[in-house]
Amino acid sequence: MCSATTVIVGCGVIGGSLAAALRRARPHERVVGVDLPDRLAALTRTGAVDEAVTFGEADPHLAETRLVILAAPVDAILDLLPAVAPRLAPGTLVTDVGSTKALICARASEVLPAKAAFVGGHPLAGSERCGVGAIDPRLFRGRPYVLCPPTDVHEEHWLTVLDLVRDLGATPLALDPCEHDQVLAATSHVPQLVALALMTLARDADATHGVLPTVAGPAFREMTRVAGSAWEVWSGILATNRAPVLDALDRLQAAIGELRQALAADTLEPLWRELSAARRALDQQPRPTGRQHALRAVVDRCDTTLLATLGRRLHAVRGIGALKREAGAQVLDASREARLTELWRSWASEEGVPPELWEPLLTTILGHSRMTQACS
Repeated sequence: MCSATTVIVGCGVIGGSLAAALRRARPHERVVGVDLPDRLAALTRTGAVDEAVTFGEADPHLAETRLVILAAPVDAILDLLPAVAPRLAPGTLVTDVGSTKALICARASEVLPAKAAFVGGHPLAGSERCGVGAIDPRLFRGRPYVLCPPTDVHEEHWLTVLDLVRDLGATPLALDPCEHDQVLAATSHVPQLVALALMTLARDADATHGVLPTVAGPAFREMTRVAGSAWEVWSGILATNRAPVLDALDRLQAAIGELRQALAADTLEPLWRELSAARRALDQQPRPTGRQHALRAVVDRCDTTLLATLGRRLHAVRGIGALKREAGAQVLDASREARLTELWRSWASEEGVPPELWEPLLTTILGHSRMTQACS
């Protein structure tokens, strides 16, 4: 059962659709859905899961599975992480579908045991509808699926989550958690608030006429479609991404002010044409697809971490150089360099880094350190 069972905690429209899609893509594996007692019967009737249990009944499944998906609202995911942590078997991969990532990834790092792994996830798909009645196994097809892997993610776990995204028919996109939250504030969270603002505007304008249902055209209905979304879902999203959303709202307010000023001055046409062209160009730009893009994003994050580490090392080396100068000590410490070489040899062996890669790098670093200390 272990390797052939996926446990999904929370089986509303996203979790239930995940379950249904996985049952189609992996007919020889089992999907266990975990939800509230009053939802189990309806969940079972959908056929989206092989077995539906409450969280109190989930311990045997959590202890044996190697893949757990937390598909609850954001604030519930933050509570679920410490709750599932002690129930996990060594080597278990945990992922989620939360619409914000920085706090969730930080919480996972804090509470999950070292024996487990976590890769944050966010499928950019959904519906203003909610509950098991909205379950759709095709919900993720062709949609971007953001993944936020830690810099030290193990290859096996990374490939597992890429396989998951592939089986859902989605396209993986790797992002840093904070970058995800800033981008989604502008492209998802503020648009949700804009939809509410448009409903407020239309409702107030229609207060004495009562013709909104008649005159509201397709554009208005499409732009306000998400205004019907549940507060229970959005409250956690906005609470955990408040600062980026407020910043994006400020920038939106400035953009609206610019449009208003241009309209008042009868100079709107150039700005209109510029933004209209930008919108058309958006549809013409190909979306990054497949594993290659996702893996390259991980490589880029590793490179950034490597350079940041080298920067911190350089700062420390300068400090050591200043201390040596004050003490009248020699710059070259042959015994220290010999010990460091042996340490690198051991670390490289553990990480599978070949000598032809790490030896020239260490030689360059040591040579630069000597020069830096001599000039400090």
